[in-house]
Amino acid sequence: MRIVFITDSYGGARIHKNEIGVSSSQTYPELLKQELVPMGHEVLIDFAAFRKLTDLPKLFLNYSEADVYVFQAGIVDCYPRVLSQELTISQNAFAKLIRKLIRINRSFFIRYIYNKPWSSEKEVLNAITAVCSSTTAKMIWLNVAPVNAFQEKETPGANAAIVAFNTLLSSNLTKHKNAILLDIYTQLMKTETYEMYIHEHDSHLNIEGNKLYTKEVLNVLKKII
Repeated sequence: MRIVFITDSYGGARIHKNEIGVSSSQTYPELLKQELVPMGHEVLIDFAAFRKLTDLPKLFLNYSEADVYVFQAGIVDCYPRVLSQELTISQNAFAKLIRKLIRINRSFFIRYIYNKPWSSEKEVLNAITAVCSSTTAKMIWLNVAPVNAFQEKETPGANAAIVAFNTLLSSNLTKHKNAILLDIYTQLMKTETYEMYIHEHDSHLNIEGNKLYTKEVLNVLKKII
């Protein structure tokens, strides 16, 4: 079978201040590839930082012949944001200065200045419908993991926004017979200390988190391949 993984930055390596927290080979798509290729499956991986779920309909056209898809719902769709996507990723001097000012007290800006996710509810729903209705292939959708206490303090309301987004995702995927929701949020919240799977300095997975994702995704894949 041809299996395609399309993820946001959760599927990539994590590097902080030139120190590798998670190498490419330790990410869950690569770990799954190591499991699946010896079983005779073809595996393609496409990840990118700041990728939104709403980017999927266009991106999906590049992989229209797969048998199974694994989608990582992007935290960037629902995360409370002070800046637009353009200003967040821009490398011009003005954008860099604004980001530096915000980092001094991000929670203040989130609470009192500006707070808006990059994708609207309608945009998310349209993206899900467009992707699910374009093929009969099985699709595994991973919802968004909770952030740790440090990130919740830096970005007040982040976890509440994640819960709302996951609820929206779940309620709409049930309308599509080829869609399977992997509720990674609930899996993590069942653990006594879910933060052990999250990098201490950001909202992404650490090495143990990637191992957990590998196990959970593989369990679902084994039922359909």
